[in-house]
Amino acid sequence: MAVLTTFSYEDSVDLINREFDAGKLNPLDNSMKESGIVKTNTVPANSGGTRRHKEVPVGELYANDKAEGGLTTKTRVQQGYYKDTTARSFSKSIDITYEMRTLNKVNEIYNAANFIGGVITRREDLNLSLFLSFGTATSYTNMDGRSVDISTGDGLSLWNTSHTLTGSSTTYRNRLANNPAFSEGALELMEDLFVTNIYTNLGEQVGCTPDTIFSTDYPTLVNTIRRNLQSTAQISAPNEGVVNVYKGKYKHVILNKFDMNANGVKDATKKNYWGMADSKISSFFHDVYSSPEMKYPTNGNNGEDIETLDWTFTSIGINDSCVVAGRGLMFSSGDGTA
Repeated sequence: MAVLTTFSYEDSVDLINREFDAGKLNPLDNSMKESGIVKTNTVPANSGGTRRHKEVPVGELYANDKAEGGLTTKTRVQQGYYKDTTARSFSKSIDITYEMRTLNKVNEIYNAANFIGGVITRREDLNLSLFLSFGTATSYTNMDGRSVDISTGDGLSLWNTSHTLTGSSTTYRNRLANNPAFSEGALELMEDLFVTNIYTNLGEQVGCTPDTIFSTDYPTLVNTIRRNLQSTAQISAPNEGVVNVYKGKYKHVILNKFDMNANGVKDATKKNYWGMADSKISSFFHDVYSSPEMKYPTNGNNGEDIETLDWTFTSIGINDSCVVAGRGLMFSSGDGTA
């Protein structure tokens, strides 16, 4: 086996780029982004640093009587809420030293590549997850000390018992009463919210069909949900052969950062968080202004520090997110609080 006496610039770039590309594809780093709940938009280059997301205007759902020769009733049209995203940059750098490149420390090069490979996608997914994790509040302070607005278009927290409408005094809730732990009974209560507690901005009642159950990765919770969804018999049935009405009904999405704090550390008080979503009407938007990419020096240019001879590699991405309305998303903290 040949012994490496140097680790060339081309080798370093190739190794770090490979690790960076692998990091972008890690499913654990993208569980929230790929959940189906989030609607990701790629913003064209050179088209500005903000985007506005609006609810679709609505008219009345039902026609009115018309007398012979009489006038037709004009429908009311109601604008909805909106939220803006503003481009936010996230980055991380690593230095590859002259000594690492010349003393055959290939493992150190690999470790450096591993350190920086997934930092952008992990932060992206953490930021998305914290909308749900801190959803009982309108904002939180992130790991860099910046206050992040996670309120919905009505100015309220995402998980709320009295969301408002733009054209009616009716309110609706998307936080399950008494926050029960996941069970068959709690699941049915949340399903009922999707039937009875969804309204247009004119206050007209509409139903929607949830297709996703989302939860933390707490094993007890995950296994309870799986037993309910995958059992071949009704959960409470003493006899075999009874149809389980939940089998195949929902997709279960495990969000490994759902119960984290702003620093990316597990918060034990959130381990039983769960909820449901109708992904078709979710207004959870994620705008990617610049996809994660690796910036590296060109051989011989000023990317090499003349004093230290370090090569600096930087990963960077630009994105931001918002939730326009709580409609289509339901939540329980699973702790039994009123």
